[in-house]
Amino acid sequence: MNSLGQFAHGSFGNRHELLMKTAERPPFELVRGRGVWVEDSNGIEYLDFIQGRGINSLGHSPDVLRLCLTRQAGLLLHGGSQFHHRNTLDLAQVLIDHSCFDEVFFAGSGTEAVECAIKLARKWGKLKKDRAFDIVTVTGAYHGRTFGSMSATDKTDWHSTFAPLPHGFSKVAFNDVDALDRSVGRHTAAIIFELVQGEAGVIPATPEFVRRARQLCDMHDAMLIFDEVQTGIGRIGPLFGYERFGVEPDVVTIGKGLGGGLPISAVLVKKHASVFSIGDHGGTYNGGPLVTAAALAVLQHILAEGLLQRINETGSYLSASLAQLSACYGLGDVSGLGMLLRMGLPGPIGPKIVHYGHAVLPYTASGYWAGRGLLLNSPRPDCLRFMPALNTNRSEVDRLVDGLSSVLAVISRQDLDPW
Repeated sequence: MNSLGQFAHGSFGNRHELLMKTAERPPFELVRGRGVWVEDSNGIEYLDFIQGRGINSLGHSPDVLRLCLTRQAGLLLHGGSQFHHRNTLDLAQVLIDHSCFDEVFFAGSGTEAVECAIKLARKWGKLKKDRAFDIVTVTGAYHGRTFGSMSATDKTDWHSTFAPLPHGFSKVAFNDVDALDRSVGRHTAAIIFELVQGEAGVIPATPEFVRRARQLCDMHDAMLIFDEVQTGIGRIGPLFGYERFGVEPDVVTIGKGLGGGLPISAVLVKKHASVFSIGDHGGTYNGGPLVTAAALAVLQHILAEGLLQRINETGSYLSASLAQLSACYGLGDVSGLGMLLRMGLPGPIGPKIVHYGHAVLPYTASGYWAGRGLLLNSPRPDCLRFMPALNTNRSEVDRLVDGLSSVLAVISRQDLDPW
């Protein structure tokens, strides 16, 4: 039997070993999802409060997206990034109409969007500021895994493992205004940071830090870049996170929730920051008709259904519910913005909570959780991060708290001093 036949009949050994070891993955395989629920190949359902790390902005397989993709698949899948497509232009128009920006570049991932922004900043410095190229970044930052975005990311092991990385990236303490003042000057081409640091454990920027960054960029003719790959598309309330802070950047990167589950990101720029010439940047799949149709459907649904008005309300309910649970089990603080929240933990027990959530949970008082599990995220061992679908309702929040309480009860019964 040839190798294809062996693979098809499952005699190829452990198929999970076929994937490069770039992530820790649980042993089950997800096969279908609907709304806040996702099901594995054994028929076990999981309440999903990760949603692809915030990618599924409308939950799993929403009708609006399924219908859009079916329709577009019968029209045009890919026409080439060297041509105009109606969906691409329509999506660009919606983004521009609902932001302070003038032009858009579409890419396939958040990392690609950041890479594009870094290149914009470098060319800006060359053309507008006597070849300045330094980009000021912050501690705790996460911007991606390509060489440019890794250089802006605060992960020491990456900087040593993949050295030498591109130089010209300065790092200051996040939310330290005085440190920012000392780091911006005549060699600075741009400042870049996340409005809420996701991988660092859901840490919002302070309004003072954001305002000072804008002032310094204006004073020193530098470009201000907000990485909103995680905070954009309603995640922390308004469509763009910068609106919540009342400060307009020159460039913003968005991704994740934009496609509702499909790979698309975007770089939005003000006219004065649009310094690329033809050939400076591009991508074979960028802005294709299928993904832009999906993103357009997601955006129109979010805007038409009034989801932005409900995000803070649902986020506040989730925050209050988690705070009650935390107090009950003696955990930590609950903080964040909108539908991007964290619950602190008294020790490095996050991975353990995530692991036990994957297991089929014991009966709660209602018996609801029999045969079901939870999908949770622990970006740092001492906290949990919650990124539910933007249309999550209170009943689903109650289910999360009930299930998480069941997980914590199991752990506390196993250990005399679980924390």
